[in-house]
Amino acid sequence: MLVDGKFKIPGIEVEQEAVVDGDFKVFSVAAASIIAKAYRDGLMEKLHEKFPAYDFARHKGYGTLHHRKMILENGLSPIHRRTFCGNYINR
Repeated sequence: MLVDGKFKIPGIEVEQEAVVDGDFKVFSVAAASIIAKAYRDGLMEKLHEKFPAYDFARHKGYGTLHHRKMILENGLSPIHRRTFCGNYINR
């Protein structure tokens, strides 16, 4: 299994190779990356319906200025990953 990035996935008992910039170097990794992004963007649009105050349909959960502003105004939602929040959010 090829993994895009510097690290292998812990807990998966399959032979793995971490490939830095794999989405640029390996066609199958690039294709998987596109599929994953399209799926995630669709998921974020559905989550927008459940949590409209965060405007997920607009920024798809990426760390844009608008996304950070919505978090500062509304606090974290149940779906926010606290490990990605940084020090600017303490709610």
